[in-house]
Amino acid sequence: MNPRRGALAAVAFAAFFDTFALAPVLSKYAQSIGADGFWIGLILSVYSLANLGFSFVSGPLIDRFGRQRPMWISLALTAPILFGYGLCDAPWQLLILRILHGAAGAVFLPSLFTYAMDRGSPAKAAGRLGAVIAAVAVVAPPISGQLAARYGYQASFALAGGMMLVGAVAALAWVSEPREPREKATVSILSLKAAISVALMTFSMTCALSMLPYRLPLVMADARAAGQAFGIYALAAFIVMWRYRNGSMAAAVAGVLVAMLATGAIAFLTADASLYLAMGWAGFGFGLAFPSLNSLAHSSAPDAAKGRAMALFYGAYSLGYGAGPLIYSKHGIAGSLVLSGFSLLLAGTIFSKSSRNLEKGRV
Repeated sequence: MNPRRGALAAVAFAAFFDTFALAPVLSKYAQSIGADGFWIGLILSVYSLANLGFSFVSGPLIDRFGRQRPMWISLALTAPILFGYGLCDAPWQLLILRILHGAAGAVFLPSLFTYAMDRGSPAKAAGRLGAVIAAVAVVAPPISGQLAARYGYQASFALAGGMMLVGAVAALAWVSEPREPREKATVSILSLKAAISVALMTFSMTCALSMLPYRLPLVMADARAAGQAFGIYALAAFIVMWRYRNGSMAAAVAGVLVAMLATGAIAFLTADASLYLAMGWAGFGFGLAFPSLNSLAHSSAPDAAKGRAMALFYGAYSLGYGAGPLIYSKHGIAGSLVLSGFSLLLAGTIFSKSSRNLEKGRV
C-alpha cells in the first residue's frame, strides 16, 4: 500500500472510532444521568447541528491554513471532550460537550477528504476512505458495547478519546503537506451552483437514511438483530466503495435513489429477513453514492475554494442526519421522503445548468 494512503487510512480509522463507538451507548448513558426523552433527542441531534454551524468556518480555515494542520488539531481538541463525557452528572453538561464535539469535528472531515482527493483520483480516494469508515462501523459498536457492559460507560468514552489521540499523532507524524502560499479564493462558495447541487443531493440521501437508527430497534426482534442489520448495511457499503469508485453524477443519483427506496421499504417492513435485505440495499446505495458525491463536491470548486466546497458538502451531510429524525418524528416516512425527493429534484435542476462548469473543474 502507498505510505500516504496507509497513513490516511490509519487516521480515518482512529478518527471515526468515536462516531460509531458512541452509537450503542450514548442514549442509555444520557438516560442514566437523568435525561428524559426530550433531552436524549436533543443530546443526540445537537452534534450534527453544531457540526453544520461550524462547517461555515471550517472551509475558509482549510483553504487558508492547508489540510494537515486543521486535521490533527481537530482530533487533538476532540480527545479531551470525549474523556469529559464520562465525568458528566447532568444532561446539560453532556449537551455542552456534544456541542463542543460537533464544533471540533466540523473541521476534520472536510480536511481529511480534501487532502486525499487533492492527491489522486477524487472518486478512488473517497471510496478508499469510505471503505475504511464502513469497516469502523462494523468493528467499533460491539467493542464499545462490550466495554460499557463490563466496565461502565466511562470505559467506552475513554477508548474513543484515546483513539482520537492516536489519530491526532498519526496525522501530525505521517500526513505531510508542504508549507506554501495559498491562492486566496475570490469566489463565494454560494455562487458555485454545482457545489450547491451536490450539497442538496447529499442532504436528500442523509435525510432519508437518518430514520434507520430510530426505526430498526423498534421493529426488529431484539437489539442483536438490529445490530446485525446495521452490520449488513456497513458491509454492503464497504464492498461497493472498495470495488466501485465512480465519480459521475449518474452513479451519485443512482446511489441516492437506491438508498431512498430501500429506506422507504424499511418503513413498512416488519420481518427480520426482509429488513436485512433492505438494509443491504440501503448500504449498496450509500456505497455507490458516497464516493461519487465527494468527487463531485471536490470538483465543483477551484483549487483555492475546495475546502469551502467540501465543508458545504459535509455541512449538508450533517444537516440531513440532524433534520431527518425531526421530520420523521412529526410526519413519518412520507414527510422524510417528500423532503428528500424535493431536495433531489432541486439539485438536479441546479446541476443541469452548471454541468459544463463542473466538467471543466474535474481533475
